[in-house]
Amino acid sequence: MIKMVSKKQKGDNAEKEVKKIYELKHYVVEPAQRTMRCIGKGRFVSSANDYYGIYDGVAKHNSLGTVWYQVKSHITDVSKAKPLIAKFHDEYNDNKTEVSVIWLRVKNKGWVLFNYYGSTGWEKTFIDLKGFPCIPFTYS
Repeated sequence: MIKMVSKKQKGDNAEKEVKKIYELKHYVVEPAQRTMRCIGKGRFVSSANDYYGIYDGVAKHNSLGTVWYQVKSHITDVSKAKPLIAKFHDEYNDNKTEVSVIWLRVKNKGWVLFNYYGSTGWEKTFIDLKGFPCIPFTYS
């Protein structure tokens, strides 16, 4: 029997995977906290409170610096997020040890990381399902 997973569950699972990968690399990770709001008598919905309306979380390492990250599961979402992240990063980041990263989850393959350091533009790296760098794979 195939278990169906909602978009929210898929996103939550992906964010947990990213948090675990950072923690295995000795980062201290603080995901954006969700809040519950009432939409009617006895009915509540969970809504994300992304950092600055952009990032799913922040990871800090004592010697590697700070990573602001966003997790996506579809390439079109990455295309939409890139200009927002680049604009915010360029405007507010004057620290050379900070990076903004979009994690794209590719089913059964791993992750494509879109790293933004500032004026140098976006760099792409590939991570396998266990969190280790790997050779590039196809995604779309």
